[in-house]
Amino acid sequence: MPDERPKTRNEFWEGHDKKVCDLREKTRLGVEMVGEKLPDAVNDMSFPYMTAAKEIVRMGHRTLQQNVMRLVFAIIQTYADAYHCGEYDPRNEAAVKAAAYLQVKIDEEREDPVGSVMFLPHV
Repeated sequence: MPDERPKTRNEFWEGHDKKVCDLREKTRLGVEMVGEKLPDAVNDMSFPYMTAAKEIVRMGHRTLQQNVMRLVFAIIQTYADAYHCGEYDPRNEAAVKAAAYLQVKIDEEREDPVGSVMFLPHV
């Protein structure tokens, strides 16, 4: 017959810390991979941006598409911050200026919560 007594606090949390650490490590490795692989992938003057974008939308799970869009918004915000802090040079000036412009539009849209297209729920 299974043990019916309630678990002690230590028994309940046993292994939990390892699971949390494993999840954090997986997240850290994922962030590092994206940070390394994405710039390397697009480091080609003939990179097919639209083809790659269409492939992400076609192949990606719908919930994962939300996450990709969150990453796109985060990249825009980070580039916009770099623009406002003057952390750019002629090599990325157009990118950070475009991001600053887009961030203004995103922020304007978020200020109007009714019908905002900028809300990306976790589903």
